[in-house]
Amino acid sequence: MKQYFSRIILVLLIVRLVTYCASLIHGSSEEVNITSSTDNAGTWVDGARINKTPTRLPLKRGDTHAIKIQKNG
Repeated sequence: MKQYFSRIILVLLIVRLVTYCASLIHGSSEEVNITSSTDNAGTWVDGARINKTPTRLPLKRGDTHAIKIQKNG
């Protein structure tokens, strides 16, 4: 039984290390290009007005983001 728990702990540690390694290699954020069929459309990310299209934004990896693009008319 002790060997079973040791294997589980070892697997969990390996999974955790792989996750940290990916963050170190790729960074904690990613540049995302936002475009629209018409230029100068308003862009909101997570409820905050950011810029107009086209734009490029650094977004944190692993988080969920709500992106809204809107232009009157």
